[in-house]
Amino acid sequence: MRFLPVTIAAAVLLGATACSEPEPAPATPDAPVRAAVSPVAFVERFFDAPGAPTDGAVAEAFLAADVAAAIEAGATPHDFRRNLVTPPEADTMPNPSAYRFEEVAVSEDTPVVRVTGGVLGPAMLYTLCRTGAGDWRISEVEEQGHWLLRSDLDLPDSPVTCG
Repeated sequence: MRFLPVTIAAAVLLGATACSEPEPAPATPDAPVRAAVSPVAFVERFFDAPGAPTDGAVAEAFLAADVAAAIEAGATPHDFRRNLVTPPEADTMPNPSAYRFEEVAVSEDTPVVRVTGGVLGPAMLYTLCRTGAGDWRISEVEEQGHWLLRSDLDLPDSPVTCG
């Protein structure tokens, strides 16, 4: 009879362990974020990714295929995450103060996330698209009222090649 409480306790512990969900892995350029992640969380992870968005691994993991290809073909070192111009040899970006992220255009396939704060002047708008595998990618970046990334890269507004 002494084994009954031990058996029950072991079953409860095993059941609790089996029911708990593992923590999601942090986003890295080598591990793209699945579309199950909210658009806001995807853009936040893009801001946290190491390296400039013009780095090959970052571009591949976070940008639409046509945007990443244009950058690989000779894009500017402009860091459109933080709206800064940095020399190509810069390894790190300044650590800005907190940003605010909010989804301003809700869509299943092309949501728009506005980013304000930090070292940004005007708000930045990030338009997302879904790849064939269902992953989010950034298809357009706009500094409100000033410039569009796709225009700077000489890409057409549509159709977007998400990936």
